[in-house]
Amino acid sequence: MHNMKTKIFFLFALCTLCACKTYVNPPCGCKDTHKPSDLPWLNEILTTKVSTFGADLVSVDKVYYREAADDNTLSIGILVEYEPMCCDIPGQFLYDCDGNLVTEYGGVAGCIGQCDIAVISRENIFKAKQ
Repeated sequence: MHNMKTKIFFLFALCTLCACKTYVNPPCGCKDTHKPSDLPWLNEILTTKVSTFGADLVSVDKVYYREAADDNTLSIGILVEYEPMCCDIPGQFLYDCDGNLVTEYGGVAGCIGQCDIAVISRENIFKAKQ
């Protein structure tokens, strides 16, 4: 009986450790991010507060989103928004938790990158002073 309890405990521990890998639960990436300084690459963006196009930073949100093609995968990203400048310059940029660009929104193209996503929730983690 003791051996069975050990096996059950091991399986429970393994499932707990692997919980970040399941797709029906939220991913672990930047789940605990509540301020930009939690992510060094995002802190860099906030240090400059200006996009590569020269637009001023407006806000940063942590977002949970799903890909339209895969309803079971919940992803976490960081949405960085800049003031609109011109019709051909994107104003919003969605990054994954490692700082890789997922999608650009705005401008003439409308969307560049992974455009078939649905934002489930947003949490503002930075807002520029107006």
